[in-house]
Amino acid sequence: QEAVLDDSFQELLNGFCREHCHHFEDTEENKFIYTDLFNQYSALIEGHLEEQMTAAIPGFTMSGFLEELSTRGEDEIDCAVLELLISLTDFLSFKQQMLLVKEGDPGLSLSGTAPIQEGATERPDLDGLLTVTPASPGGPGASGASGVPGGYKPR
Repeated sequence: QEAVLDDSFQELLNGFCREHCHHFEDTEENKFIYTDLFNQYSALIEGHLEEQMTAAIPGFTMSGFLEELSTRGEDEIDCAVLELLISLTDFLSFKQQMLLVKEGDPGLSLSGTAPIQEGATERPDLDGLLTVTPASPGGPGASGASGVPGGYKPR
């Protein structure tokens, strides 16, 4: 949760979008460069997450993590974070985000908060505090109820 809600992660993604959004046009046809940029964007996300997880969890490997994820039941996975990660790897959401940034939108904003009780040694579960909805099918300029592209909004 911390890895995807971290300000540095958001700035990394927003910086990428600002740097490359000029390539995108609001048409049905997708240029080959979109695929190249999407692959770079996906590698950027995976690299950041792997770096954060490796630093936080001794012996962490992405392949082990993916295997563990596939064996867990739905009730053992933070669905909001999983949905967020899936939306970050969806090409149409990526293209829409690039078009929004090109139009002057400030970029992706993810947030969630949970109270930390004084003296607590464990961090609270953030499940239910972050709502992730699919990118609006209304096209560029459409946004979620929060005004944030893709409908990301804290509860």
